[in-house]
Amino acid sequence: MGQTRNVLVYRLLCDNTVDEKVTEILDQKQKIFDAFADKSVAAQESIEVDDKTFGDIIKAEIERINAEEQVG
Repeated sequence: MGQTRNVLVYRLLCDNTVDEKVTEILDQKQKIFDAFADKSVAAQESIEVDDKTFGDIIKAEIERINAEEQVG
């Protein structure tokens, strides 16, 4: 923090370490985020949303995600 010059950072990863576990957790979190946020069909549409429409969008999104999980 506060560094104004470029620096080189070396990260040494070894088997069975905290770093390895943290890296695995971050990968899992990224996959979960991608499933819900990156490819949202609802986010691509520009519509006015009432309660029924909102419920329909949520239901369709859940079905899409479940279908992807069954394929993958």
